[in-house]
Amino acid sequence: MDKSVFDRHHIQFDTEAKTQKEAFHVIAHAAYEAGYVKDENAYFEGMCEREKEATTGFQDGIAIPHSKHATCIKPGIFLVKFEHPIAWNALDGEPVQVALGLTIPEDGGDVHLRILSKLARKMISEEFRTALKTGTDVDALYEVIAAVEL
Repeated sequence: MDKSVFDRHHIQFDTEAKTQKEAFHVIAHAAYEAGYVKDENAYFEGMCEREKEATTGFQDGIAIPHSKHATCIKPGIFLVKFEHPIAWNALDGEPVQVALGLTIPEDGGDVHLRILSKLARKMISEEFRTALKTGTDVDALYEVIAAVEL
């Protein structure tokens, strides 16, 4: 995994978020603080708009919220583990425990499709999903995502 897309600083444990919008705020703030988006609120709104098109909640408590937006400076992955499972309208109806937020520049070509495709393929693996949900520290979670070849 390219460290410019994902590194240990992109992992958070959130104890506050209880709604999907609060989760989007956590992701947007992390992306803004890391310098991946120019405008935290625009990125937040972009994730909300994308979610209206179709759910980003996959299965087994994992979601991949994202926004292809002009405010995104470079592609990135931001992992957030939530203390409280969040209602998400996921494909399997389960609440979300882990979100992998993606920043996708508008002029990024098909990079977002490559990242989404690779993550979606990994989501098929029960071992991968379990590792995301049960990882209790930054290093363990980093190793899970860093192993995804982009």
